[in-house]
Amino acid sequence: MAITVDTSVFLSIFYDERSRRWSENILLQKDKKISTITIAEVLASVYKKSPRLAMIAKSLVEQAIMPENIIAVTSEIAEVAGKMKSKYSPNFSMADSIILATAILTGCDRVATLDPEFGQVAELKVLRH
Repeated sequence: MAITVDTSVFLSIFYDERSRRWSENILLQKDKKISTITIAEVLASVYKKSPRLAMIAKSLVEQAIMPENIIAVTSEIAEVAGKMKSKYSPNFSMADSIILATAILTGCDRVATLDPEFGQVAELKVLRH
């Protein structure tokens, strides 16, 4: 089945963290999806370092994920995200709630992340380094 890729996976590659190899292997998976919120989070983080690097990061994200697998936030996703935020508060961010809702509503059975907050998620399997 499909896997949703969290922002932290991309950032570990861009920032050359210890988990980089694990993250690169996640991106080699065939059926992967991301939320548009992931692109926003990547850009927000990388723009701090350099606008030029942010454009490179955006290009790499788009190369790693097929355009049809970049999921826009819909009202249905927003509703489920609100439920997930309420369920997993206070440590679960709204962005993580949107990513989780995207996974649930697009039929993903796994989410790949480096964020410890996902450890409490019961709706699908969490893959962590």
